[in-house]
Amino acid sequence: MDWVIALCFAAWAAASILVLFPKWTPHLRQRDFFGLVPEWKFFAPIPGRGDFHLLYRDFYPDGCTDWTEIEVGGRRRWWNFVWHPNRRDRKAAFDAAREMHQFMRPENEDQLPLSVSYLNLLCYVCGQARTLAPLQTQFLLLYSEAAFADGEPQITLLSSSHDFTTGP
Repeated sequence: MDWVIALCFAAWAAASILVLFPKWTPHLRQRDFFGLVPEWKFFAPIPGRGDFHLLYRDFYPDGCTDWTEIEVGGRRRWWNFVWHPNRRDRKAAFDAAREMHQFMRPENEDQLPLSVSYLNLLCYVCGQARTLAPLQTQFLLLYSEAAFADGEPQITLLSSSHDFTTGP
């Protein structure tokens, strides 16, 4: 049994190294069903130096709620370096936030509410658990610099109020 476990870890280590070579990357990514092979992007053209925060508030007949931050992907736990299936949620939200910047220009402003990234964030916000269904909901996207930088988060996007539907 020890040999089987050692062989599994050796195969995982080999795949983690081989994915660095462009020739092997597509083949390994196709067969990586559980997302176990890491993606090493330490030297990206524009490295990430901050983080996005997604907040929402709901509108009811008697007023609106305070802003509530969504912990996209859940809270980090000590075991997440080995097993973190929700990491893709965080990556998807981060990618959607970055993609929306192309619609932030004045000439594209009217296309923003119809963009896939905007609709993804809106659907994610509407899918959050609530005790009562609101009439409308609104989300706010903030950007903050790295964890050790001073300063307040900056508003990236304040969405319009959207009618909240719970489905058919």
